[in-house]
Amino acid sequence: MKLFLIRSTLLVLMFSNALATAAVPRLTNFNEPNFVAVQKKLSAGVLVNGKFEQTRTLTLLTKPLVSTGHFSLSKKDGLRWEQLAPFTSKLLLTKTSLQQQIGDQPANTITQQQQPILFTFSNIFLSVFNGDITSVQQYFHVYFSGNIMHWQLVLKPYTSPLDKAIKSIQLQGANTIKSITIVDAQANTMHIKLFDIKQTS
Repeated sequence: MKLFLIRSTLLVLMFSNALATAAVPRLTNFNEPNFVAVQKKLSAGVLVNGKFEQTRTLTLLTKPLVSTGHFSLSKKDGLRWEQLAPFTSKLLLTKTSLQQQIGDQPANTITQQQQPILFTFSNIFLSVFNGDITSVQQYFHVYFSGNIMHWQLVLKPYTSPLDKAIKSIQLQGANTIKSITIVDAQANTMHIKLFDIKQTS
């Protein structure tokens, strides 16, 4: 019974992901003007603050893992991701370093020289948050629909090692990014809902 549920969950996730990609057309000259307008709007903020709710659904777990907290994104200082529940942790992500602190433990810093592959993933995530989608096109096929009032963006990797780890990254938003859904190669999902967002130009 448990094996049947796992297989069913995998099929639903794969089918849902296929439908989402099919509903969003590939980026072409036809939808590029709206895409450029959205990217320009996303990258206009010098400082973005907000709250998040992150839900991770793992195929081997019966219940999703939910965490909440707040974040700030600065073009100068990078992404600060502070989780408040179910336990406290802090993450500071810049183009050259990744610093993480869990609870009261000492912070652990990783540099690009130490983990170059990890920083490929990290810089992609940072670029997506900054609205710099053009820089990730060297790794992803881009699918886009909508306009600046409501849009959906799907990124599907086509280069290794990204295509071995990530199946798709889906974003939805308006003036700012409202949600991010990452589906990995094992059909595990991470859905991030962003809200109470304040953007300073």
